[in-house]
Amino acid sequence: LRDLGDGNRDIILQIAPQEAPTVTLGSNTISEQGDSYQLDDPLMTLSLKDLDLNFYAYYFERYVLLFSVRVDASIPIGITTNRLEQLEVVLGDLTQAFSNYRVVQSNLISEEDSVITDKLPGLFQGILGTAIGMVTGDLSFELPEFFGFRLDLTADDITSVDNNEMIALFADIALLPPPMVMLR
Repeated sequence: LRDLGDGNRDIILQIAPQEAPTVTLGSNTISEQGDSYQLDDPLMTLSLKDLDLNFYAYYFERYVLLFSVRVDASIPIGITTNRLEQLEVVLGDLTQAFSNYRVVQSNLISEEDSVITDKLPGLFQGILGTAIGMVTGDLSFELPEFFGFRLDLTADDITSVDNNEMIALFADIALLPPPMVMLR
């Protein structure tokens, strides 16, 4: 992509699923690795078969489709509780998230399809690394309090049940302390 044009062109990546995504449930086994988490068995694996990735560049005052690649994607996802008692989304190893690369359109690129598909794994790892780095801080959230109660969760409280057919949340309900009121 760097070799296209003068190196100062805007590039747009359009993601276009060709089939409905599927979700496979697992046991949500997560281990702590220092300040981060290791996903051993995901709570869910999001699979996207025949995912089209369309690369556009800005040429002559409009975006032009450079090439399209069809891939299969498999993204392992887990959920745990962190030290701040928040839920945190944990992503598994994304280095193998994409597979089965096929060029479906490359009329404006002079390289052979095999050259493009050989370079794509490194490109996608770079794109994924950048995207994950941008949202890593936003992968945790607090559960809301309701009517003076909150859910009290531990890491093992989120799993799948019924032969991995449903996600289950086993939580205690904790009573919140009454709010402080200042009297005058």
